[in-house]
Amino acid sequence: MLRASRYLGFAGVIGLGVFACTQDVVGPARAVNRSTAAITAAADPAIAFAIQTGKPYKFTYSLGVMNADGSNQTSLVASGPAPHAAWSPDGHSIAYDPDIFHISRIDLSVVNGKPQASAPVVLPISHQAFDIAWSPDPLNDQLAYSWSSPVVGDPGGLTLAPSHPVTPYVETEIYRTPPNQHVVWIAWNPQATRIAFIQRCGSSVEVDSLFILDMTISPAPTATFIRQFQRGVFGLSWSRTQPDRLALAYPTTATKSGFQPAFLDLTTNTLSNSPAGLGANWSPDDSRLVYYGTSNSGVNTVSVVTLSSGATVNLASGLNPEWRRNP
Repeated sequence: MLRASRYLGFAGVIGLGVFACTQDVVGPARAVNRSTAAITAAADPAIAFAIQTGKPYKFTYSLGVMNADGSNQTSLVASGPAPHAAWSPDGHSIAYDPDIFHISRIDLSVVNGKPQASAPVVLPISHQAFDIAWSPDPLNDQLAYSWSSPVVGDPGGLTLAPSHPVTPYVETEIYRTPPNQHVVWIAWNPQATRIAFIQRCGSSVEVDSLFILDMTISPAPTATFIRQFQRGVFGLSWSRTQPDRLALAYPTTATKSGFQPAFLDLTTNTLSNSPAGLGANWSPDDSRLVYYGTSNSGVNTVSVVTLSSGATVNLASGLNPEWRRNP
């Protein structure tokens, strides 16, 4: 998923048409770096999010974490725009975007019950990053990020990049859009074999297209068109336990918020309503969703809904929540 302010404000690319929005594009095969290091689950904190402080229109943001019940809220790193976080597979590190030009990572530890972060390390990526998703494969330590050219009309794409600043820092482009389009939300499936993403047309063709990129195809991943939405899909999260279920929110005039949170069943290509809000992200056992909502004053609230009962608990002021994969 990606920060809210970026996607709500990014509308400068002009689309070519509906057929261009659904065009399959094939990129080169991914590069794989494997490690046999043992992976252990981390204790709380469970949720990373953008902490929002200050007054409307004068908000400041920082990358923060908290326990699953909203306790132990801790600010880790100050940020300009609201950052989006991506957890490492072992739950000990977070990659985030301090701005659209960089990706940074921190390593977490808990000292006397309080989360602490290492100094941020900047990853030398070659594009302007818009969304980040860390591969859930612990033996393939890579980030996927979406990018867009600073030149209006150029294509965008998806790239795999090492999650450490190794030398040489070798990136692999796995998808490129047609001209005048870009990739917004991205999400790995739990097996790290597929990536779901939204390809967005420009303002002249107000269409968002959902694609699935098959990472097992050799010699190159291929993208398959799934369905279209009205332009403005918000968030994309792959179920942790159900291999063909996505959470997202799509624009609609039928709700007060202007968005309908939904589940998409990929086996039937059908939508059903979800009780969550914007940027919904699954808990490790899929029993809950963390999400955020907005008010007319611009204040954002991170909340958790239990799917079996519909019970909702407000946790913090902030946005862009991301639940750690491990329990």
